[in-house]
Amino acid sequence: MLLYSMYCNHALKIEVIEYLNSIMLQSCFVDLVNLSYALYHAATMLQ
Repeated sequence: MLLYSMYCNHALKIEVIEYLNSIMLQSCFVDLVNLSYALYHAATMLQ
């Protein structure tokens, strides 16, 4: 029983970590897109 609960907690931790990682990756990607769009916009304004 103890082993089972330890396994469940471990599996849950892994899922939470992966979920947080995916959120962080998505927000980094969004930041990159926003940054590249802002740079492109600035470059077209300067021309």
